[in-house]
Amino acid sequence: MTFLVLGATGATGRLLVRALLDRGAAVRVVVRDAARLEASIRDDPKVSIVEASITDLGEGDIRELVAGCAGAASCLGHNLSFRG
Repeated sequence: MTFLVLGATGATGRLLVRALLDRGAAVRVVVRDAARLEASIRDDPKVSIVEASITDLGEGDIRELVAGCAGAASCLGHNLSFRG
């Protein structure tokens, strides 16, 4: 089974990806910067990495991302600031 995780470089996303991998699942991650992924996740053969900003993807792109996935989780967060 493959699971899609958005926001895999954040605190929650990292924990979720690690938990899925520990259970033997394949994981497709969408991250803005693959270099921010922990090496143990980045180098895991069960992980496929899509480097993109989710806000730049269209409806067709999203369909491709979820195709073949048993589940999807959004771990997107936002930083508290005066702007957001």
